[in-house]
Amino acid sequence: MKSAEGHISFIFCDADKKQIIDIIENRRLSSLQVYFKQYTKEACTRMKHIVINMYAPYISLIKELFPNAKIVLDNFHLVQHISRALNKTQICLMKKFKKLGRKFKRYCRLFLKSHTLLNTTTYRSVYCFKQPIREIDILNFLLGYLLN
Repeated sequence: MKSAEGHISFIFCDADKKQIIDIIENRRLSSLQVYFKQYTKEACTRMKHIVINMYAPYISLIKELFPNAKIVLDNFHLVQHISRALNKTQICLMKKFKKLGRKFKRYCRLFLKSHTLLNTTTYRSVYCFKQPIREIDILNFLLGYLLN
């Protein structure tokens, strides 16, 4: 979250009570250390789980001040990280298999689709293939190039 000055803030919440405890005006490690040192050592050691994004200073802060807390990455940032990694992989595959680049670009979503949801029965005409084909066949075709 950006504060009025344009700096990114740190939002401190109680997930069990679904309440904001405080909003700290910046997320610099030194500022967070000062803020959280106001809590007793006992309070910090009772902390069991802390949900964060993947901002590295948060991890070092938790290890320093909350020795018993398990770090949990929040779903949004985890999915965002995986999505970016898949996009980079897709681009690499398109460059590596230039002739198949269009097929990888157009049908890469099939790699993300649950196997149980893939069309395995109905043949249909699709872009990039010269004959009617099922989704499972497209996926197997692409996987064949990756595994060879």
